[in-house]
Amino acid sequence: MGDFQRATEIDPNYTMGIGPMKEGVWTYLGRAQYASGDYKSAIKSLERARTSHPDDPFAPLYLGLAQAKAGDRQSAVKELHAGLTGLNDWLAYITQYSADQDYWDPGGALRSAIKNELARLDSKEINWTDLIANAEYIGIEVEREPDKVNFDKRQDSKNSDSGGRN
Repeated sequence: MGDFQRATEIDPNYTMGIGPMKEGVWTYLGRAQYASGDYKSAIKSLERARTSHPDDPFAPLYLGLAQAKAGDRQSAVKELHAGLTGLNDWLAYITQYSADQDYWDPGGALRSAIKNELARLDSKEINWTDLIANAEYIGIEVEREPDKVNFDKRQDSKNSDSGGRN
């Protein structure tokens, strides 16, 4: 977490690409604080992330998670909805316009999981334990997706180079 804190001091506007998506240094710091259970600090960092990089869907996702864990569930619903919608829109864009579209979320599992959690947020009775666990899972899996895309592309390239033989 200290490295992310130092990074915010060196360049508070720094962003890193996750595939074609950008995630700001404040989001990374907030996520580290969230993972360590420091929800108050995470909320502060993720609010800064929302201001600094409004197009970063991970910021509202993890802000909503931190708010939910801190007990502010009304705010959490709004932020989780924004984060999940942003991730869904990003995946929809990639799967429609990317040259590698066939590799991104090929079975639609991530988009389906996101839609399920958006529906859960719209329900009258929210099971917060399930929602938090599923939103955390979605965040992790979306972040892993570019690595999966690159792996699958390399595998396909190897297979085509060897004439389809493994």
